[in-house]
Amino acid sequence: MPQTPRTANDIIVKAFYLIGEFSPDETPSGSQITEGLYYLNDLFDHFSSLGIFIPFIRELVFNMVDGQDEYTISNVIPADIEAERIVELDYVNIIRDSISYPVRIVKRSDVLNNTRLFDLKSRPGYVMLMKDDLLTKLKFYPVPSFQYECHVRAKFMLDHVELYDNLDEVPPYYFRFLRYALARELKDVYPSANWSPTAEAAYQEMKENLKVANDVDMAIWTDNILMNKYGDFALESFGIFS
Repeated sequence: MPQTPRTANDIIVKAFYLIGEFSPDETPSGSQITEGLYYLNDLFDHFSSLGIFIPFIRELVFNMVDGQDEYTISNVIPADIEAERIVELDYVNIIRDSISYPVRIVKRSDVLNNTRLFDLKSRPGYVMLMKDDLLTKLKFYPVPSFQYECHVRAKFMLDHVELYDNLDEVPPYYFRFLRYALARELKDVYPSANWSPTAEAAYQEMKENLKVANDVDMAIWTDNILMNKYGDFALESFGIFS
């Protein structure tokens, strides 16, 4: 039997149940749900300041532009690609004529601290992830010489939700944490709320677990024999990855 998609509405309703504001056979009003959605989205900004990110895995597909080596990604400010900010890359492939070419994920310093040709156009062999507060950037080298179809599988950061967004991509542990975190916020809004020491202890334990969790290194370093010969040749000629 297929499961019912989990949504922000589920988090909000169950947060109200958690503080005892409603029983399971009651339903919060529309204004209370709207208020809960506001506090839920406000929590994402707070968690970011603590280094806590609500992650999910997704594949992003977009068409590259001939001659454009940098692509911005954001759903907060205008960007080349409208999507959530990326926390970590898993793999990047570009496709042309039904052939998929892997793009090696490298650190920014590996390229920017080495000699390179700015105007070299070919099939991209390397990609860097650069993270800012409001967007992320993907920078490719060499500069794309064709409108490749780019497939990016990555860990994204959940930073804003609408009421009925499908949140099935969010791991269950984070879903539970969000329910407790929102309930903890709502208890200060509703004087009749009940927040037990047991609930507070459970929230603090989940929060600390997430704060000390290390990012999973999902980068895949492909064999050089599969790489774009022009990209590899250019970088190795100038002392990069030789």
